[in-house]
Amino acid sequence: MAKLTGPLFSLGASGSIAKTITFGKWKGIPTARQRVDPSNPNTADQQTQRGFMSLAVAFWRGFLTGTDGKSSWNTEATASGKAQSGFNSYTSAATKIQAQDPNGSMAIGTTDDTAATVTFDMLNLDDGTMGDEAGDFILNVGTSATQMLDSYTVAIVAGECIFDTSADYSALDVVYAQIVKTSVAFTAAKRSGIYKLTLS
Repeated sequence: MAKLTGPLFSLGASGSIAKTITFGKWKGIPTARQRVDPSNPNTADQQTQRGFMSLAVAFWRGFLTGTDGKSSWNTEATASGKAQSGFNSYTSAATKIQAQDPNGSMAIGTTDDTAATVTFDMLNLDDGTMGDEAGDFILNVGTSATQMLDSYTVAIVAGECIFDTSADYSALDVVYAQIVKTSVAFTAAKRSGIYKLTLS
């Protein structure tokens, strides 16, 4: 794909010419590329992946409705250093979770942010019911989105992961935290974006 500064003497050229070259934008950058007719073999693997994506999008629209849930994924995308949106970062994590564990849970937001505790509300990714995934989760915490150096073990109890801030963070007004799950079967599967927590 070629990056252009003035395609066809126009900063807004788009579309195809003679079914050979296509002009458009990629992440706001004008581009030109060879025109290719998309193929759709519709294999079983493709159908499975599309199912994962459909569930991920439905969860984003139906359950990540609070400001902090979506903002956490925007923070995650920014901290990753990749050219992606929060939605892109979220769908990447959500589809990986479904491929590894159809009953995986994900944080949708926080409640009860106090100087003593922060409660992460967890829902099952496949159907949006109260999070009930077994096993230990790791809560990475720090003073910035790129410096989360402390780790705590948490578990989902009655749809919640509770983080006790009193031991190390009670003197701070703001901390950053992200939930991941690690075990033999998982490789640091992100179960939340990066939350900016204001401790009252």
